[in-house]
Amino acid sequence: MRLIDADAYCAEMKKRQDACVKWRDEARESGNAEDLIRAEQALSGFIEAKLMLDHAPTVDAVPVVRCKDCKHYQHDAFLDHDWCDGRCVTPDYFCADGERRSMDGGDK
Repeated sequence: MRLIDADAYCAEMKKRQDACVKWRDEARESGNAEDLIRAEQALSGFIEAKLMLDHAPTVDAVPVVRCKDCKHYQHDAFLDHDWCDGRCVTPDYFCADGERRSMDGGDK
């Protein structure tokens, strides 16, 4: 599974759809039947893709706080071990109790 930013994807699709609308309108004005058909097909594809995206299932996802960014994380230089809330961890580990350390470093 891959999570995407669907809003950013839709914004990019909208730009491309607007370009197709312009292409279609220019084809109508010029009487170019071949370009008109192609533009209409492209617009149809954008509409179908948008409908598919709108009806795609969503996941209940939340960003995790890795131990290295957690306010409970401590590095023991003497033992060369990393600790988080009394457990030996690796910096990229995470748990359900992770709390992001404040940006000013005051929580550390």
